[in-house]
Amino acid sequence: MIIVLMVLGILGGLAGAFGALTEIGRIPGEFVIWGFLCSLMALAGGAIVLRSRAAAGVLMLIGGIGGLGAVVTFAIFVGLDSCPAGPGGNLIIFYVAAAFPLIIGGTTALAPCVKQLITARRAAMALGILGGLVYAFCTTYVAMGDPELTGEVLSAVLLLPVMAIAGGLLALTRPAAAGILMLISGIGGIVFPFLGWRLDDFGLVSPFVTLLLIPGGILALAAACEKHPPARIAAMVFGTLAGFVGTFGVASTGAMAGEILIWGLLCSLMAIIGGVLTLTRPTIARTLMLLSGIGSFGAAVLVIIFEAFVLWDDGFFVASYFIAGFLLILGGALAERGES
Repeated sequence: MIIVLMVLGILGGLAGAFGALTEIGRIPGEFVIWGFLCSLMALAGGAIVLRSRAAAGVLMLIGGIGGLGAVVTFAIFVGLDSCPAGPGGNLIIFYVAAAFPLIIGGTTALAPCVKQLITARRAAMALGILGGLVYAFCTTYVAMGDPELTGEVLSAVLLLPVMAIAGGLLALTRPAAAGILMLISGIGGIVFPFLGWRLDDFGLVSPFVTLLLIPGGILALAAACEKHPPARIAAMVFGTLAGFVGTFGVASTGAMAGEILIWGLLCSLMAIIGGVLTLTRPTIARTLMLLSGIGSFGAAVLVIIFEAFVLWDDGFFVASYFIAGFLLILGGALAERGES
């Protein structure tokens, strides 16, 4: 069986590499690089299966699923009109052909190791890193295809894959922080397309990435509950999420009085600091979250009373700060619950 697994990994890796090699100069280079990376992982998996079944299985699965991901992304962003005879035809044929032996081989290799491998922290790490890498590819594509994309918007969007990957890397040692980073990244991917920015392709893919990051964040937070009281974990989540929800609300409008925007940003900053301090300084965190929650309600009410309120222009800001206010009141109420 070990020899069969080795052959499956090597054959899958060679097939993917051949598909990528024949598409050089015919399709966008990122798809070729993506294919080569998946092929290298598959070949490495086949090569080390005699020494480590678990590592080999993970590498083969990443190679196979990554190849299928390249095909799906090519179909979404480039199209299949000219395939299989035109550019991209070999990529689709060989990546799909390589995926099946790699997924079968990887699954078979991992089967005896499932109990040791599948823990909440390790699963969260895998979901965070995979989601972050897919995010990174999507944002790179958006940046290359939209010359009118401003640096501020691109910087904001690039934070999402960075936070997702950082969350994955922290999942084993700091699961609470990892869970929050993945949740923020996943929710941000849903929110950004609704801010009115030119991110059509990103908006098409990002909700699917959240299917990796939100479960990963939940798994990491579940692991953190083994060490910290669940009430404080919930308070930390409410505080930090509320801060970023408020920040998204500020980012959604540009025609509002500067004093209200500054007020909103200060409330968001206090919320994030309160969430970060929940596990170590719960009393300070509780105070910051309650003050920020009251301030968030105040910011929303001020917009309704004093601004020329237009639902389409200002509605996202008002809704964001009402939601943030509720989250912060809940977080403040939970911050001092339980003993650490």
